[in-house]
Amino acid sequence: MIQKVAIKSTDDNPFDETIIEMDLPEGVKILSKEPYVKELYAQYNGFLPDKKENYEITNESIVKGFIVDIKNDIANVELNKKYSTVIDMKRERKDVLSYIQQDLYIDLKITDKKRSNNYSASFTNAVHDIKRKEIVDAIGKKVAFIATVKELVHGGYYLTIDGIKVFMPGSLAGMNKLINFESLLNKKIYVMPINFSTDYNMVVVSHREYLYTIRPLEAEKIKFDVQYTGKITGSSKHGVFAEFNTDSDFEKAQLLTGLIPTSEMDSETLTKFSSRQYKEGEEINFYVKSISDDCNKIILSKSYIDWDKIIQDYKIDSIVSCTVVKVRDVLTFCNIENTQLVGSILNYENPVNVGDVIQLKISRIDAANKKLFLRSLIDYEYKN
Repeated sequence: MIQKVAIKSTDDNPFDETIIEMDLPEGVKILSKEPYVKELYAQYNGFLPDKKENYEITNESIVKGFIVDIKNDIANVELNKKYSTVIDMKRERKDVLSYIQQDLYIDLKITDKKRSNNYSASFTNAVHDIKRKEIVDAIGKKVAFIATVKELVHGGYYLTIDGIKVFMPGSLAGMNKLINFESLLNKKIYVMPINFSTDYNMVVVSHREYLYTIRPLEAEKIKFDVQYTGKITGSSKHGVFAEFNTDSDFEKAQLLTGLIPTSEMDSETLTKFSSRQYKEGEEINFYVKSISDDCNKIILSKSYIDWDKIIQDYKIDSIVSCTVVKVRDVLTFCNIENTQLVGSILNYENPVNVGDVIQLKISRIDAANKKLFLRSLIDYEYKN
């Protein structure tokens, strides 16, 4: 609204005033006559959007609206110079009502055609469309959203992200195959949009993709002298697979998966494994023995080896008594002095069987990768 305002021309003469016109919002009055008022108002006005902005209004379009007042759950909204609308706050989603406040600009979706210069509009629908576009635009990017798992359906789950329905295949619900598919229902999880399904007419999201993204951060927390509790996810001829976190909170997603090979099992675990007594979902305790740089290969062990103590107790070229635990092609694996410490020797000169005790020499200790290498006494004597 154009208003005439009296501003002092100079500081010297208080009666020397200039009448200027300012486009002021309705209800706003300039009370000061100081010369700097024009400059201050110009700065202030620069932070405000143009309430009288002209734009074309069409059905289903999203437009800016200025909330003039709110009375009895009805918000009167000015759309531009010609049009206005009202918002029935009882028909809006409860979680968005806090954004509907007097003297604020909000996005509105036009839901009905013009009637006597008025439109039907919905703030909830505008929020829905804007959020849906945000999710679609995030497909293929490293962007995560918090989603609530609402329903278990054939092939996966329906989730909602701020009211937007999305689909997650069951195979993308975790790092490994889920044992109990209903365990995710009503939980909030992080997901990443990966594509758009024309079959479901909605965005497809992945919890696994999010877990892969943050897994290296979880792996950095691993401590080799801490006993972890995990859940068995399966087994192979090489050992038992277990998934775990760096803490014992099973309400969280299990970010890490490792293998307890038969060579790292104690007698009780080996007996249970050999008789196929382990079941998926069963808890098992272990230590982390080693982890690859890409976190894709984590070796677990039922025993903890203090490598600082190993370096103190065992020196290069010291002779140790070793029990053969595995023979594979040209490699012989030996248990050193009845401990859980296992070393390997390449091309041992004599045929050996599991259980044989032989004398070997320590050739190298790789504490960083938690490996110990052996060599033959004959090879040692020959070289000396």
